[in-house]
Amino acid sequence: MSNHATDYPQASTDNTRTGPQHRGALTGPGRRSVSRRSLVQASAWSVPVIVAAVAAPAAVASAAPRLVLNGVPGVVVGGSTVTGVTTTATASNGLDTAVTLPVGFAWVDGTGQPGMPRVIGRGDGTFAVPPFRAGTRAGTVSLLAGFPGTGVTASAVLTVEPVYSLALLGGINAIGDGPDEFRADFTAVVPRGVRPRRLEYLFYPEAGTGWTTLSTTARPVDQRYDVVHAERLEDDFERIFLSARGDADVPNAPFGSHLWPLRATWPDGTVTTLAMPFEQIHFGGDGRPLGVNAWDTITSGVPGYPGPDSQTGWGNVVSAGSDGLIDGNRFFVGAKASGRTAAQGNDLTTSVYFQFVHESGTAASITPEPRVLTIPHRIGDLSGVYLGGTLGSFRLDLSGYWKLLIWPQSSNSQPGNPATPEGVAWNPATEAGHQIGSVFYELPG
Repeated sequence: MSNHATDYPQASTDNTRTGPQHRGALTGPGRRSVSRRSLVQASAWSVPVIVAAVAAPAAVASAAPRLVLNGVPGVVVGGSTVTGVTTTATASNGLDTAVTLPVGFAWVDGTGQPGMPRVIGRGDGTFAVPPFRAGTRAGTVSLLAGFPGTGVTASAVLTVEPVYSLALLGGINAIGDGPDEFRADFTAVVPRGVRPRRLEYLFYPEAGTGWTTLSTTARPVDQRYDVVHAERLEDDFERIFLSARGDADVPNAPFGSHLWPLRATWPDGTVTTLAMPFEQIHFGGDGRPLGVNAWDTITSGVPGYPGPDSQTGWGNVVSAGSDGLIDGNRFFVGAKASGRTAAQGNDLTTSVYFQFVHESGTAASITPEPRVLTIPHRIGDLSGVYLGGTLGSFRLDLSGYWKLLIWPQSSNSQPGNPATPEGVAWNPATEAGHQIGSVFYELPG
């Protein structure tokens, strides 16, 4: 068989995914906001989901009684006070309206018992729910309103996020020996103005030693992190968005799936952690190609590349007030061949599929399906190309966090070699893409 790339059928967007997510369950931690001092309010970044479940009595002579909860935050910071919630009763026939807090929550005024209904009104109308304090246990809970004894209820879902909680947005999810690079994008919920006292990652991800400190003052090509955005949650809290990069060494990690630890130490001594999933890729007779991040200053001298370092593909920030344009040359799409011999076949990697995917799983309109990209250039043993030649300057469709994913392909250098790429090249229809870039796009303040 002559040189070829795998001709996979086009993949659906919900199959374009990275290893984590999320954003563990936290695929979109930035999509939340909190109101003044005590209330987490919905924003353009995230609209709270309110679920109303109404069970009408078996027989009614007129309209069925109904309850609706309003102003319920989608996300609350653990321990914060929630105000501004109301419930509206219609066709109630003079019934009491009562509210039951989730386990671990409490009324600010100390009235009522945890887990027991509290009457807040009678008959039809809109009634203010007294202020209550969120529990500190992370997770999803439900606030319940009802007409006691009737089975008529309305519920609203809240998610509790502890202070200093870290949530992964994306990062390197496939890596191999040479070059070894660390990239991670994540968020943290903090008191307003508070920043990490120390931020570290494991240089040797599987050794359990070699914690390396990231710095906001290091050169971009060194062990550096930046707070790229802060989103106001309430008077007391904010969500900060961070992008980190650094060197690494992964030969100590056996080939297969692993977790890359990162930890933050806060001014009060609290330590929080997250673990970023990644795949250690093997090169050689049974190897597969790998998406590779440009490192240090290797691309800085290429005409049109917006250097000066080689890491412009990660942590790109497009402000909400800008024109939204992104220079495609910021993204170097590189791949390393499988390491197989010419006689074995699948020894070349001269093309990849690529796609921009929003944290929600939505594909960008510029790449509604994974697109094939030829990568003819070589820098050492690295093949790569800049997206400017394919996309020029472009815009993305939604505010939030975007990943640049690629699926490296394989082909044969030896004419007539019958080796097929199945099981060697990466299939965008069934396998996670290798993340090699990121964009924080028009995040709300």
